[in-house]
Amino acid sequence: MITTQPLYYPDNVMNLIVSNIDNTRDLLSLSRVTKYTNYYANKKLFRHVLLSSEQILLKTIGFDDYLQSVTILPLNKLNQFVSALSQNITLISFVQKVFVGAGINNLEGITLLANLLMDFKVKNQSVPLLGLKEFKFLNQCSSTTFISLNKELMSIKSGTTSPRYHMLYENDEDEINRYNGHNYDENVFALNAYQIRSLHELSYLPLETEGLSVNVKRQYESSNVSLTENLHQIFSKLRSLELATSESATLFFNCDFSRSVVFENLTRISLNLNNLNLIDAISSCIQFQNLECFELKFKQPTIQEWDCEINLTLIDFFHLNFSKLRKLSLIHLNSNNLLNNSSVLNQYSFKESNLSFCLLNNFSAFNNDQCSIKYLNISMNNFSLLPPISKEFKYSKTHFIVDNYYLRSKLNLFSKLLTMSSLETLIIPDYFFNWKPFIKLQSNGELLQNDKVETTNYLFENCSCTDCHHSRTLIQSYTANFKFTEDKLSSVYNFVVGMLFKRLPTFEQSSGLDTLKYPFHNSVEISNYGYLNIDLSSLVRLMLDNMVDDLKFFVAHFSFLKSLCLGGILIDVSKSENLIKLSAVYDSWECKL
Repeated sequence: MITTQPLYYPDNVMNLIVSNIDNTRDLLSLSRVTKYTNYYANKKLFRHVLLSSEQILLKTIGFDDYLQSVTILPLNKLNQFVSALSQNITLISFVQKVFVGAGINNLEGITLLANLLMDFKVKNQSVPLLGLKEFKFLNQCSSTTFISLNKELMSIKSGTTSPRYHMLYENDEDEINRYNGHNYDENVFALNAYQIRSLHELSYLPLETEGLSVNVKRQYESSNVSLTENLHQIFSKLRSLELATSESATLFFNCDFSRSVVFENLTRISLNLNNLNLIDAISSCIQFQNLECFELKFKQPTIQEWDCEINLTLIDFFHLNFSKLRKLSLIHLNSNNLLNNSSVLNQYSFKESNLSFCLLNNFSAFNNDQCSIKYLNISMNNFSLLPPISKEFKYSKTHFIVDNYYLRSKLNLFSKLLTMSSLETLIIPDYFFNWKPFIKLQSNGELLQNDKVETTNYLFENCSCTDCHHSRTLIQSYTANFKFTEDKLSSVYNFVVGMLFKRLPTFEQSSGLDTLKYPFHNSVEISNYGYLNIDLSSLVRLMLDNMVDDLKFFVAHFSFLKSLCLGGILIDVSKSENLIKLSAVYDSWECKL
């Protein structure tokens, strides 16, 4: 007998079912079945929300089963979203994290959303697990933070807009009681994570703070911040710390409080350094042996011979102290092209005084017997331009000159990455201009140097299928439209590689530990050219068809690999007993091995 009555499962069963649905389309379908399924589907749909301009986000094409950690809310739907929340308090309770993407300028709408979420938080203090836990602005250049919104809203709620600098959690019962007629304690808006734009905002943090992002851009800001009892407790319980700029790191670790506290529960840290002399101050308060996620972003505009000793000392420190590391991000924020004969860094390319080389050459420091790295994001060249290359020195005025020593050295450094056998996620943002032109990956797992450095035509010419033929006709039209000259395919390669690199978040403004956490940018629409009417994905598919050997190489070397990102092309790796399926998440391409 077939029943028409809806089936009801225990909470743990429904939560398990919904936890295995990771795309918005299926969750929306489930939410429309019954009121019962609507509750569980919405609980996940509203949990993590990314507010973004729809035009700058790449969509997953044809692979709707790919994991999405956030629900994308287009900016033009913000008012509708706020209205839905205001009419259904249950939906408000589901919202745990809100991320405001780059390019969002609707501060009024964002303020309304924040106000709504904070009102719920205030009125449900007795149930701290419900409601908002994090409100983050992904654009690190933005002067707006949740704390600044909070202070503004407190002024409005209390009936005064001045002074605008008053404490976030004032011990002022008269003012607090004026806030909607409720009695609130001093930790009114206790979230899990905060962003601050000044060290003086540390005094606003509640005791419940678990994550902190410091983004100070004023180099000469006063670092005279006293270590209060509250701040000492916060630091001792802090689990995640991000120093988004080098100025932030310098100020933070030069403060007196950094010499009087130990971040004993810290498991995640992101450092942005242009001075390795800070390592002593950092190591005195950070217990590196407890870190599970570590990021080092660094700048090295000049190189001196004595940098060799400093770099090797840092490597020894990493080797001795990392024991629980699972996620690693290493990013060189160089502002000049390293592939330049006159570049200072190029003259020290393969010397230990060059921090980039030193980190790669001693990669075993991160891959000892105790560490099992699952996630690696590594970018040693942040300048996405591949100049003309030659092995003939007579072309040194017009080409980047490489010799066999250079090629062997690049080969040796890349082989160091292959020692991380436990990797599940591998991200190489600079793959197409820092590695691919100099190495050759074989489908049988063999790694060779690329002796044909003068051309990149092999990524456009080898495959003769119908789709690739169509893509090559597009190249001809783009060559005319964009007036590419000289070696046309090399110009196209440079153009495509640059556009792909722009898909990724800017590492000056974001952490490489979060590279795959949010959807990639549509670089075709946000480039300096304005809107480009090109089919970038078609060119990507052409490149992928011609680099299947590269993909086979990575799959062969990393048996646990699930996600592979090469220069802005994201590949989902799905394995069954007899089949390996590779899917380009944003480019509607797949290959079965």
